[in-house]
Amino acid sequence: MGTDLPEVSAPCVPGAWPVLGHAPALLRDPLRFFGSLADHGEIVRVRLGPVPVYALTHPALVDRVLVTDAHLYERGRLFDKLSGIVGHGLLTSSGPPHRAQRRMVQPLFQREQIARHLGAMRAAVTEVTSLWRPGQRVAVESAGNDIALLAVTNSLLPPGTGGQVAQAVKENLPVLMRALILQIALPEWWMRLPVPGNRRAERAVANLRGAIAEALTRHRAAPAGGGDFLSSLASARDASGKPLDDEAVIDQALALLVAGVETTRSTLAWAFHELARHPHAERQVHDEADATATEEISDPKQLRRLSYTTRFLQETLRLHTLSFFMRRTLEPCDLGGARLAAGAEVVLSPHALHHDPRWYTDPETFDTDRWKPGTPTVLKGAYLPFGSGAHRCVGEHFAFTEILTALTMICSRWRLRHLPGTRVREIPRIEVHPSTFHMLLEER
Repeated sequence: MGTDLPEVSAPCVPGAWPVLGHAPALLRDPLRFFGSLADHGEIVRVRLGPVPVYALTHPALVDRVLVTDAHLYERGRLFDKLSGIVGHGLLTSSGPPHRAQRRMVQPLFQREQIARHLGAMRAAVTEVTSLWRPGQRVAVESAGNDIALLAVTNSLLPPGTGGQVAQAVKENLPVLMRALILQIALPEWWMRLPVPGNRRAERAVANLRGAIAEALTRHRAAPAGGGDFLSSLASARDASGKPLDDEAVIDQALALLVAGVETTRSTLAWAFHELARHPHAERQVHDEADATATEEISDPKQLRRLSYTTRFLQETLRLHTLSFFMRRTLEPCDLGGARLAAGAEVVLSPHALHHDPRWYTDPETFDTDRWKPGTPTVLKGAYLPFGSGAHRCVGEHFAFTEILTALTMICSRWRLRHLPGTRVREIPRIEVHPSTFHMLLEER
């Protein structure tokens, strides 16, 4: 986007640096930066280098961009950068290509399809926790990462091909997520420099795509089963009836991998952190786990009996969620009293909205009662753990089922305790991850 946008009524946030704009503040502490923007207005202007970006701090404006007027916007700068990692699949596409891809991928996430993958989810939890012993210290996010990797790769890939891909994701995905924040905040020319960080990111992309390509090649040479996502993608047809080429299949598979692993690993870690901090919530989650024969669950609707645990996860996702995402105007738009030119970048922060006292009473307090039936409905646009509108996460129910299954299975046998002096910090990438921490295993 150029820098010659006309002046608009959106106030400019103070503190911009020459040339770099607000990029230093964003890189130094993204969550504080986004959380401070509401002090300056409902729609405010910041600069990332020379690029003006319009930040939304009111749910009504967010809902307008994501839902009501979604046809006036495309994905934007964040997803341009993300497409360098996952290609041009469902996670990064916009407009007609996105609608066509969503129609093709959506059937893979219907209830009966998710039910087929419950066994893989249960097996992933069993495999990771089979090595646990009472008194052992467990790196919680690492365990969540292993569970997510096994569950997603075993659901996504044909039998016998998941191990290599899981290892590639484990080694390379963290490199890419760290690089992504830099790519968004820094000028385009920086990303073309042969600096070590850029080289590491390029290698990580090549490693991930190569691992999935090898799994696809093996599947095409000797098709087996067909119950996994990759086999379904390989046999899918686009709107014209043509099969997807290998690059398109890899794009879609990589997008599903990235989205599935990132959400699950961080949410599970945050969930056990919050259980250890709130004994009353822990007791109720444990009581529901004790009353549920998780190993016998064969349909996601059976998990609906876990009403308190569901509310617990909703509150976990409120407190610990997406840092931010972006949109770009396709034509001139009037938004919140501001006139935005075509090509204007718009940013919104679910984390900031979820922590805003205007929308949540005592927002820093962990309170599962917010989600009780009969409580006031959260304002549209104020709760966005999986996005909203046409681009809402297609794998939302898969991810929630996976997290709910893992949490319930673990809590049916184990209690996880914080070690003395544990301090868990928020590490913002796209998801807000916890800093590395260990917990003590107690057998129940």
